[in-house]
Amino acid sequence: MVKRKLFYFLIRFFWEYLLIISLCIVILGCSQKDSGKEKTLELWTISLKPYFTDYMENTIAKFEQKEGIKVKWLDIPLESLQQKLMASLAAKNPPDLVNLNTYFLYVLAKSGVLLPLEDKLTQEERNRYLPFLWEANCIGGKCFALPWYVSTKLIIFNKKIFSKAGLPPKAPGSREEIIKFARKIKERTNFYGFMPAISLTEDFQLANVPILDNNGEAVFARPEAANILEEYQQLIKDKVIPPETLTEGYQGAVERYQGDELGMLITGPQFLLRIKDNSPEVYLNTDVGYFPAGKKGKVPVSVMNLAIIAKEGNQKEAVKLALFITSPECQVEFAHLVPVLPSTRESLTNPFFTSLISGDLMAKARVLSAKQLERGIELTVKTTDITLLNKLLKEALERTCMNGEDPLKMLSFAEEEFNKFKKERKEK
Repeated sequence: MVKRKLFYFLIRFFWEYLLIISLCIVILGCSQKDSGKEKTLELWTISLKPYFTDYMENTIAKFEQKEGIKVKWLDIPLESLQQKLMASLAAKNPPDLVNLNTYFLYVLAKSGVLLPLEDKLTQEERNRYLPFLWEANCIGGKCFALPWYVSTKLIIFNKKIFSKAGLPPKAPGSREEIIKFARKIKERTNFYGFMPAISLTEDFQLANVPILDNNGEAVFARPEAANILEEYQQLIKDKVIPPETLTEGYQGAVERYQGDELGMLITGPQFLLRIKDNSPEVYLNTDVGYFPAGKKGKVPVSVMNLAIIAKEGNQKEAVKLALFITSPECQVEFAHLVPVLPSTRESLTNPFFTSLISGDLMAKARVLSAKQLERGIELTVKTTDITLLNKLLKEALERTCMNGEDPLKMLSFAEEEFNKFKKERKEK
């Protein structure tokens, strides 16, 4: 009887042992399978589909082949990005890598959402990028994104209208000369010379007027800032620029230029393609020139960036993807498809950005625009209250230009309202 019990015990022990061994093998096999599982990154870009779908898909395919990392790409319209990204963060399911403008980058970095990149990159990798673009993405000594593609403004002008106004066939070389040319165009042709897309924060910075102090409080209510508002007031009063400038902004300027009714258009070179498509005759009479530098010799630059969300899992792989997309080779390839500029030093030495081609207006615009990067400055005001700031400045401008009110008083009111809002929020 004892022997039989011992026999059954050994049999039971043997099968349980086999079961444990089998489970260990299965678990080990699953673990090995998981460890070898292909990583997947989620990348969000802004408004690149459908025109640049092939480029992005080809770039992603090259990265996947090189690194063995899968990429899920979503393209989000600019007007939807903030809402969708905030929703994904709230749901704890954000992308790994996201395309951001400098303002939204600042907001997210201040919220602690983005991954600081200093210790994720080598010095050689950091040195790829133009220094002022790298520094524009730094907050409190930490950098939160890699610069991607860049745009600068040019003066696009109508040679036929210039000729009618008795002006030389070249772009004006300063803000004062822009206004001088615009007055002559209005006097001699009855067309408007230009229709600025007014950004007071940009105007103030180019005129070396401080906007916020180190505590984030407004300090722009100064005579030199009031002079800028007064200048716009006088230009509208003298009918040198249309009153619709305050309401129609940039879109109104583009429509007038395409309609052969505006002497100068101040914009990025990419809009030459729009003019070429919509108004071929106007395009044939168009030339370009440098955008006049501000008081410190600087020219405004807009930049798109790639930032990594600070979440566990794929940070190392996301850095690799950001470096790949912003590599000199990929940026040059992208610039061949759309009139933007690269953010890397090496890319800008490519003949594509240095060689003028006779009769090729796009090539001229590209070379001038690239040359301006030597004097570039990114002018995003680093505050989470930019919407309020722009609203108050817009109201100050409108009341100055349309109601004839004193510009310094209007700026003082805007400054007080901004600082009052910040103080009340801090006390809550």
